[in-house]
Amino acid sequence: MAPVPYHFEGVMRGRRSGAGVEKVVERRQRRMIKEQGVCCQIPCPETVIPFMNYKAYTMELEAEVQKLKELNEELQKKQEEMMEMQKIR
Repeated sequence: MAPVPYHFEGVMRGRRSGAGVEKVVERRQRRMIKEQGVCCQIPCPETVIPFMNYKAYTMELEAEVQKLKELNEELQKKQEEMMEMQKIR
């Protein structure tokens, strides 16, 4: 609920009206847009990988991918063997 303007000794108190409010709203919107842009540019500290560790981290991930691919191949071969065994029975 908006505050009700009161007359106090001929001076209007409360919210401003007219063009002043529009300027305030415009400024607030511009500031919010600017802050949003800045926030998008700054990465969260938890997710930032220091530059020196970036290469090591990438190599670690690539090694893990290779290991998982090999494991996947082994499991697919075992699955094929199991399917062959079931067909024979």
